[in-house]
Amino acid sequence: MDGPAHGYELIQRLETKTEGRWRPSPGSVYPQLLADDGLLE
Repeated sequence: MDGPAHGYELIQRLETKTEGRWRPSPGSVYPQLLADDGLLE
């Protein structure tokens, strides 16, 4: 992504980067889950 972020900020960034195609729920933006899915390094 574009640097550190938390909670709703991550959701907004993901929605922007996917041009509105994906808006994850607050429960799905846990850093470890995103890393496990290969979405974060």
